[in-house]
Amino acid sequence: MHEAAARITPRVVPFDVLRSDRPQPDNLAPPSREIPAPLLARAHLAGVLATRIGGCLLSSDIAEHLIQIGAPDRPELDHLCAVFRRLDYDASRQFDPGLAQLPALAEMTTGQIVLVLSRQGDSLSLYDHTTPDRSAEVAVSDFTPHHTGWVLRVRLPFAEIETRHTEPTEAPHWFWSEFRHHRRAMAEVAVASLVANILATAISLYALQIYDRVIPNKSEPTLWVLTLGAVLGHVDKWRSHSLMQATSTKPRKLSAVLS
Repeated sequence: MHEAAARITPRVVPFDVLRSDRPQPDNLAPPSREIPAPLLARAHLAGVLATRIGGCLLSSDIAEHLIQIGAPDRPELDHLCAVFRRLDYDASRQFDPGLAQLPALAEMTTGQIVLVLSRQGDSLSLYDHTTPDRSAEVAVSDFTPHHTGWVLRVRLPFAEIETRHTEPTEAPHWFWSEFRHHRRAMAEVAVASLVANILATAISLYALQIYDRVIPNKSEPTLWVLTLGAVLGHVDKWRSHSLMQATSTKPRKLSAVLS
């Protein structure tokens, strides 16, 4: 029994990534105040897990949230789960000795927490920042006796998943897209332009009706009506022209007086 334990114990050391006396990776963000090294190390593991599933969380932010919820110096899976939920991630602590879904944070019998990245056959890939490829291979048979069976699984927030799977919309045109904001004004301008153009043809229509209806039939009432319509058309045209001149000259005169 003692010989078997002596053979297993050295193989557990490689995935003890939470010891405070081990050098921490350089990419850990400096905390805003004194934060216990074990807490910061486990916050770093949680940040790596978030990165593995496609998220983006800073270890310093996770550490701050752990302190806010009153987590101990060595936070457990429940504390990390609470932080992920505060950050709108879908997190759950589950009992899964077989490690069916990875990556996940696993709780060891020694109180350590390790990040299990993947499984290939009888071998597990564990996160280890001291190796060049940030991973260490451990046999399942060596890992299982020291695993409590509890894991923490995290999924991306639904809003982020929806955003990633939403078809990108084409950006509106810089010129034509502005017209939809002024539909009413453009409709009024179009109607006014149509009426103005019809009135601009009053002389031509007046002469045409004189030769077609008034002269052949000697109809004086028709002549008076046509003449009145032509006069009104020219009066409206003169009114529009005078209004345009007034709106263009008055501001200049007022500016000269005020200045």
